[in-house]
Amino acid sequence: MEVVPPKPVPAPVPAPPPAIEIVAVKNPCPTCGRELSYVEKYGRFYCYSCKKYAPPKPKHPCPNCGMELTYIAQYGRHYCPSCGQYAPKELTAQILAARSLAVSAAMAAGARPAAATITRTVSVPVHHHASPSGGVALTAVGLLVLLLYGVLWAIPFALNGHAYFSVGSDQATNGLGAVVQVIGFLLLGLGAIVGLVRLRTMR
Repeated sequence: MEVVPPKPVPAPVPAPPPAIEIVAVKNPCPTCGRELSYVEKYGRFYCYSCKKYAPPKPKHPCPNCGMELTYIAQYGRHYCPSCGQYAPKELTAQILAARSLAVSAAMAAGARPAAATITRTVSVPVHHHASPSGGVALTAVGLLVLLLYGVLWAIPFALNGHAYFSVGSDQATNGLGAVVQVIGFLLLGLGAIVGLVRLRTMR
């Protein structure tokens, strides 16, 4: 009996791997490479993956490693502690020139006369409220005049038929008393009117 070999089955073609979109990171974390978030309150970049702030950007970075350069005044050169070597002389000259330019600009801005301050006077209308004290004073004077009339004319005349003093005849004395009484009532009424008008003006 003849054995028939099985028919070959073509192997399945593997599907191509899914394309992975590589997104460029604008501010990568130096530790994990993920995007840093800028915290405006502190002026620093923060990595939520590492849970820490990224180191501040060096003011004078090393051209080799990017770390902060240290200026050695004894030799007039910038030194990188991370690389263990001095930066090129040209870089030191550029840094010193930029620093000198910044100092000169700051001094020029300080020496520049400040702009004259414009003073503007604004007149604000002030409403002075009237006070009833004038009316009270007039009323008090009127009461004093009436009290004086009562002591010098009315009470003595009621007791013995004559005023406390005499200015000549009884008719002249009584006439003077009547004038004093009228003045007292006038001052009393005028004080009341002035006080009421002032109170109404205050409202």
